[in-house]
Amino acid sequence: MSLAKTEAKLLHEKISKKAYTDDDFIKIFATRSRAQLNAAFNHYKDEFGKDINKVIWLILHYSKFLTCFLLSFLSSPFCDSSNMRKRNNVSELCTSLLA
Repeated sequence: MSLAKTEAKLLHEKISKKAYTDDDFIKIFATRSRAQLNAAFNHYKDEFGKDINKVIWLILHYSKFLTCFLLSFLSSPFCDSSNMRKRNNVSELCTSLLA
């Protein structure tokens, strides 16, 4: 089995388990060339019927949403009622992250 096919299966497994911080998952994105990633992504689409670029975009978008939610909560009156400037900065950060 080719490296690209093996890594496509590994990516699918990690994405299915939401193991986005798994060392093997990160290693693929951090150490592979663009050509190697494209080969793995093509195998992913052929085998699992999904464009991994869209899957990754959804993961990143969801992660940004969760980050904004947590930052907004932590800067809410429940946590810090006296720091309005901090809440405005969080709002600006979330707006730029989700844009």
